[in-house]
Amino acid sequence: MNRALIRKTLFIVAITLASVFVVVRVPLRLGLDLSGGASLVLRVKAEDASAVRQREVPEHTRQILERRINAYGLSEAPIQPYGSEDNELLVQLPGITDLSRIKNQLQRRGVLEWYAVDSGPYTNTTDIMASYGGVIPYDRKLVPTKPRADGQRS
Repeated sequence: MNRALIRKTLFIVAITLASVFVVVRVPLRLGLDLSGGASLVLRVKAEDASAVRQREVPEHTRQILERRINAYGLSEAPIQPYGSEDNELLVQLPGITDLSRIKNQLQRRGVLEWYAVDSGPYTNTTDIMASYGGVIPYDRKLVPTKPRADGQRS
């Protein structure tokens, strides 16, 4: 009987030590209820799309929102469908204090811009200015390039 009691005691002590080790080594991530934060419900407008696309648009929107939120380093922010019509998304942001900035970031529209490359690359700004007579036209934009492996700019 003594051996059984000693085994049980050692088992309990081992479990307790392992639990203490895990609690000390692994940081706790507090949820929205304990750390504070924000919970947003976003409605996705897809009335102009076909019936098939109306089911795809909320999922595509969820993926875009995840990328925007992850850009802020909030990888623990869940985004999930909400409501009965499948056109709302629940976004929970634990630890957020500046709600207006995050809200503006989530609601902004994505913009894709295309530029035609007229000339270049130039080695420095004075070469560019000389090619346009000292003043860059308003409809032109200077875009920096990355150097290639051989040291030249592409």
